[in-house]
Amino acid sequence: MNFVSFFQGMNLNKRELNEHVEFESQTYYAAFAAELEACAQPMWGLLSHCKIRETQEYTRNVVRYCLEALQDWFDAINFVDEPAPNQVTFHLPLHRYYAMFLSKAVKCQELDLDSVLPDQEMLMKLMIHPLQIQASLAEIHSNMWVRNGLQIKGQAMTYVQSHFCNSMIDPDIYLLQVCASRLDPDYFISSVFERFKVVDLLTMASQHQNTVLDAEHERSMLEGALTFLVILLSLRLHLGMSDDEILRAEMVAQLCMNDRTHSSLLDLISF
Repeated sequence: MNFVSFFQGMNLNKRELNEHVEFESQTYYAAFAAELEACAQPMWGLLSHCKIRETQEYTRNVVRYCLEALQDWFDAINFVDEPAPNQVTFHLPLHRYYAMFLSKAVKCQELDLDSVLPDQEMLMKLMIHPLQIQASLAEIHSNMWVRNGLQIKGQAMTYVQSHFCNSMIDPDIYLLQVCASRLDPDYFISSVFERFKVVDLLTMASQHQNTVLDAEHERSMLEGALTFLVILLSLRLHLGMSDDEILRAEMVAQLCMNDRTHSSLLDLISF
């Protein structure tokens, strides 16, 4: 986990609020490739050995080491309960290791979910950074990061792209689903709306004043928050779907957008 920790939080993006960036760095794709090759591929290799009950103790150990490494990272960045505003990193390999081994433990090794979960305080911490990514995606699509140039849109697209999503957004969503199921519902929902900066919109008053969001971005950010909640409730990749069901869903999603040949489907679908 020490090696994986080196990639945690890399390529931090800071939202430009005044002037357009003078130089748009294109190194972001190297960061995505590094996480995929140095972190995700070894993770999938390890997960392939966690399919029977006899290896559940190894999975418990990995989960425990993930939590320890995550706590070390939280301490290193002096994180308490709020992320720095107007910042986002798409690289959280420690969160994703934890999420995927958690999923495998429950799905294949018949471990009780609560037996491998941390306390409520740690769950709240685990939720924040993946949630920050989801809110930042909505901000990017709302053109709130336009002064950062095209590269930030490139990062948002790469994060959900077919070759990366299996190792990035899918584990993030699963971890958020776990947090949503175990944390106080009111706390979770309020955290979502706060992170998407739309709390002031949810009022019965005839007029409202949003102190953190321009009027032109309010509707798209609220739509982003509601879409995120729909995804949380409807995406079942790690919530009991069989491999055949997942494959069928991915094929349907690809064919909905365009006609595909067999070879192009193989390229687009992550196994």
